[in-house]
Amino acid sequence: MLADNLKTDRFRQDRQIQILVGFILLLGFFSMFFNLGGRTIENQDNIRLAEVGREVLESGDWVMMHLAGGIYVDKPPLHFWNSALAYHVFGTNTFAARLPSALFAFLGLAAILFFCRAVDRENPRTAIYASLFLISSYGYSYYARTARLEMEYSVLFSLSLMAFYLGYDRTGKKGKLTYYLLFWTFMGLAFLEKGPVALIPLLIAAAYLLLRRDWRRLRIGILAAAFPAFILVVLPWVGFLYGHPQFESYRNLLEEARIMTRKEGLLYYFPSLMFNFFPGSAFLLVSTPRVRSWWNELKERPWLVFSATWVIVYFTVLHLTSAKTARYLLPLFLPLSVITAWITDRMVGLTVLARNVRIYWKAAAAVFAILVCLAPPVWTLFHGGQIHIAVIVSLTCMFSLFFAWRRSGDVVVFVCIVCISGLLSVDVIRATFNDQVSHNMRLYKLLKERDVQADQIFLYRTDREIRKYLGFYYDRLPAPEHQTVTNERGVKAVVFPVDQLGNVQRVYGAGVKTVPLNGAGGGYDYAVLFTEP
Repeated sequence: MLADNLKTDRFRQDRQIQILVGFILLLGFFSMFFNLGGRTIENQDNIRLAEVGREVLESGDWVMMHLAGGIYVDKPPLHFWNSALAYHVFGTNTFAARLPSALFAFLGLAAILFFCRAVDRENPRTAIYASLFLISSYGYSYYARTARLEMEYSVLFSLSLMAFYLGYDRTGKKGKLTYYLLFWTFMGLAFLEKGPVALIPLLIAAAYLLLRRDWRRLRIGILAAAFPAFILVVLPWVGFLYGHPQFESYRNLLEEARIMTRKEGLLYYFPSLMFNFFPGSAFLLVSTPRVRSWWNELKERPWLVFSATWVIVYFTVLHLTSAKTARYLLPLFLPLSVITAWITDRMVGLTVLARNVRIYWKAAAAVFAILVCLAPPVWTLFHGGQIHIAVIVSLTCMFSLFFAWRRSGDVVVFVCIVCISGLLSVDVIRATFNDQVSHNMRLYKLLKERDVQADQIFLYRTDREIRKYLGFYYDRLPAPEHQTVTNERGVKAVVFPVDQLGNVQRVYGAGVKTVPLNGAGGGYDYAVLFTEP
């Protein structure tokens, strides 16, 4: 009874809950979309993916993906369709390149709020904590603001499993059919994002069914009747691809492709998950020793059993793969947020986390909050950058932290919002390193300063990546690389490795201006020779 009273006192009014949920949605929207184009696209893979989407518009081919004019087989087309649509609406820029990830990240936030309210109607703290753990985690925040496809895939992956559970949990035929249709539809979309790995939800669902052994509730006939939704999503692209004039070339390249070769140690994912899921991982570690005492209570909540099954099966599958990278952990973030929310709620309400931490957390939190809020404008003043962006972020962080302090009075809410504010501050600081981390953007700026257009560039023995990068920045592919240097009409700039300076000057003369460009094209040293003064 005392525990129930404590829970009621912490969030005792429906209106207060609604205000807090609305605040979380607004803060999540701001953290995912504000200044989304403020940083350049640094990483090679990021800009490579951004360029594939751009070439969909340049080539007009929505079936066969291309990169630098050649066939691209590494990924299915959905992410590139989303990018192409964003470019069509907002132009080819970094904001549009990152927009699909931000949109899906916000969809994931809305989904976890909906799922938690649907499965745990009596306790709104589950939805509040879970949503905050999700958007305050480093990994989720980082990939929400990239040009990669992992955020889109992980949200679709998660939506398919959430839909399966809600369909399984329903007793009415109409409700089951609706959610099973969504299950297959989201899985089909995930397939169009990343291929056959999108079928892993079937393995997770099967494992949960073996645990529950309630086959009558499944209503396998309804699940099978909804399966055509998957076919209708996937089959059109597969059919058009098979009929494409370049399909044979595509198939040959696909057979030879080595898409992911990064290898890590056996225990790689354990520290990686702790880091990328922070601060949720910290609350999870602190609360885990108490789980055994709540075991019977946990088993009475099927949605927690389903979330745990999801985490265990997917985490096991990850360890069985030879290639490992932190971004593969993203499909774990939604179920982990749900589990961590429920466990943390028990700790805050019943144990030492409530009695002792509350004595000290406000002073420590205030110090961190001040540092986080002051960091963007102070850094910008001393290291350059857009001061108005830094001020807006700083003011938003101040308001958010004050709101959390006054409205919730909850250590979990406040800590998560401190982390969200910190991630926003880090994004502002990272923007000041644009020139250092993107050498090819510096090459583009150098060319544009001399009013050199894409068709006026001569690429001589350059790394093949340069053409792709310049294609994104120019919104048009330059001519392919040349292995011999010739004096062609209309060329205003020659980009070449510095060790080929003699060959270039023999054709264009020693008197024309040459500008060194260190580090462009994957770390190689290049130079630019301008043929006009």
